[in-house]
Amino acid sequence: MRLSSVVSIGGVIYGYTCNGVDVLPLHTMIRTRIPIPSFIGDCLCKCHFVLDNLCYLVVEEVCQGIGAWERVPRRYTLCLDPERPYEGYVDLSIPTPAMWNTLTPQQPRGDTFYGVSREGCVVSFKRGVGWSNTHCVVSHGKEPRLEWRTVSVYPLGSLLLISQSFVGEHPWSLYDTISGEVAALPNKHFSCGKVFYPDLAVLDDCTPESFSFHYIDPALVYPHPGMRWGIIPPGAVVTEHDV
Repeated sequence: MRLSSVVSIGGVIYGYTCNGVDVLPLHTMIRTRIPIPSFIGDCLCKCHFVLDNLCYLVVEEVCQGIGAWERVPRRYTLCLDPERPYEGYVDLSIPTPAMWNTLTPQQPRGDTFYGVSREGCVVSFKRGVGWSNTHCVVSHGKEPRLEWRTVSVYPLGSLLLISQSFVGEHPWSLYDTISGEVAALPNKHFSCGKVFYPDLAVLDDCTPESFSFHYIDPALVYPHPGMRWGIIPPGAVVTEHDV
């Protein structure tokens, strides 16, 4: 089970696995399972997030058989009301973009969820509106089977810190949710997938023999708690400290 497929709300953990969602209330630790709609068939979870106390699950059909690579997989945005678990995940029947696996270490702020499309464009979802696609392209690697990789989107005030996990250096970008502008940051040898809040500590576990933390400059949080603006030299965004 990938971290990008797990969310929590109201003391309950929801984790996608094998065409269904395992539900684990922390006060009972008794696991139950909610199947996804049967008409979807085998699928992969692209992202799982919470907005307005509702769980949203984005899945993509797994194409199989002769000519599978030439087919365009169907994509669905599903919604679960935790107050009505018996209704299960309901298909919203809306156009859903082709996305990379999106990990948001911290739940979205406000009424919008952000992800990254296969073309590297920032996409957003709002309840009652659906998906919107921007023309802003963030830095992203290009390698075969990239659709199996994970993009990390971390909210920092009105900014999104975006990185991607793949072999070699990881491209980093900043996206301003107000202006819609994108800034490319220096590549790192680690992604921002495992972030500890509020310390803004990024865990680098690429090599199991030596774990280390990297710290996001708090001045990047916009607005900064000290009333400073988040304008700093790009090279100073992340500093490295061994544990």
